[in-house]
Amino acid sequence: MSKTKGIFLIMMASSIFGLMPLFARIGTNNGLNSITIVMFRSFFASIFLYGYMKKKKIDSKVDRSLLKDLVLVSFFGYGLMLLTMFSSYNYLPTGIATTIHFVYPAVVLIGSAVFHKEKLTLEKTGIVLAAFAGIYLLSAESGRISVSIVGFFLAFISGVFYAYYILKVSYSNLRTMNSYVLVYHISLHNFFYFLITALLTNTLTLDITIIAYLDVVLLALFSIAAMSAFKTGLNYISSWSAAILSSFEPLTSIMVGVVIFKETFNMRSFFGTGIIILSVVYIALIEKRNEVRLKSVKASVK
Repeated sequence: MSKTKGIFLIMMASSIFGLMPLFARIGTNNGLNSITIVMFRSFFASIFLYGYMKKKKIDSKVDRSLLKDLVLVSFFGYGLMLLTMFSSYNYLPTGIATTIHFVYPAVVLIGSAVFHKEKLTLEKTGIVLAAFAGIYLLSAESGRISVSIVGFFLAFISGVFYAYYILKVSYSNLRTMNSYVLVYHISLHNFFYFLITALLTNTLTLDITIIAYLDVVLLALFSIAAMSAFKTGLNYISSWSAAILSSFEPLTSIMVGVVIFKETFNMRSFFGTGIIILSVVYIALIEKRNEVRLKSVKASVK
């Protein structure tokens, strides 16, 4: 049952993350830039979470031994991931940017094997390649992707930063933190990081529309839900499985494009969607199989 809960939470988080391009586009169209989007999103998220934890009497303090990992995962993980991903939308269509960003399952797979001695199996490699194929079919036009070099680099490095975030939360003591406390501190850290960045780069702008403020407030609320669900899901399933289940993120982005921006959904899109869903179902079966094996081992020990 715990595996099923983890799968559901990761898929829910990924579906919410898939709405990020929509919020980014609305924000930039109403006076925000990539730095201020991340800054305002972090500001409102930290306020909402602080109020929620106060109401629920959740202690927001963290052990000093966690501060180093918290600083690293806040800035080099989630903060820079958001900044580079949002920046890539200035150079690439959101579907293409999301495709390139989706390099992170492969990075998580390699990182797990190299740094954390996870077994790199043919089965895992095959599922990663299948997920990539599905995303490619969803996003490529006429079988080709012609992209800006700057946009490609930004989208690619955003995937690397996100992989670092997943691995750090999965394999460090941050895994034991309350989900809301972790997201609160990540948001608070990033608000100060990007406020300073905006001041130093002279990109801080408060002359934005009411729509822009509403946009970042909604982005903060959706981010809280997604980050909390994702962190909780990592308590039940492996970082690699979580990365593959996150293929629902670009799937959501494509659906937003079709429904809101009237983008086309053709036969390539249909096959791409099918491959992603099959990959996710297969991951669910693997996790269920591992859960059954673990229960069998525990039963035999008793």
